[in-house]
Amino acid sequence: MTRSAGEVNSLWSSLKTSVYGAAEKMIGCTQRRYNDWISGRTLQFSAEIPRSSCRNDDSFRQIRNMTAKSAREDRKKYWAEITTSMEQASNVGDTRKPYQLICQASVKLSSPCDSVRDVSGGFIADNMTKVERWREHFEHLLNFYTEPTASLLPSTTQPPPSLTYPGPSKVEIADAIKRLRNNKAPGEGGIPAEIYKSCADTLEP
Repeated sequence: MTRSAGEVNSLWSSLKTSVYGAAEKMIGCTQRRYNDWISGRTLQFSAEIPRSSCRNDDSFRQIRNMTAKSAREDRKKYWAEITTSMEQASNVGDTRKPYQLICQASVKLSSPCDSVRDVSGGFIADNMTKVERWREHFEHLLNFYTEPTASLLPSTTQPPPSLTYPGPSKVEIADAIKRLRNNKAPGEGGIPAEIYKSCADTLEP
């Protein structure tokens, strides 16, 4: 029996509501944590972004730009306060306070490492040199075999390998679901990965 698009959407909406309700009751909700230096003004701008009807709308872009600008101002103010506190502590001979501030800032504002090595194994600091090194790397990777390899192939004609593979087992599907990363935007279904992971062993393929 073929269902209409409206009927399918209605059934999915009902299922989604039931799943969310059961997950909230059994798992609970977690509050999103923000950095201490983010002001209430920035959070207010950020809360307005999901209410925009379309990402291509001018109001959406305006709110997003205002949020980014406010966050940059908050971060600049935060670092200015850190610098002032360190200077004041240094002027009075307090060495413990600057150390605490450095530890505090380094833990909360850590960023992924983007280090790149040259051909001899040394680290590259210049951004333009990093880009050039990446270009050399992929040029070598994608053009490794520059000569025809027909002479290296066997002369006998062999049938192509079969591309028919068995489908994944329930154990493999459950393992793949458990490996989903948390705190990511849900897909087209609108259900977060945390909900799938909570019942990975009971889902049917």
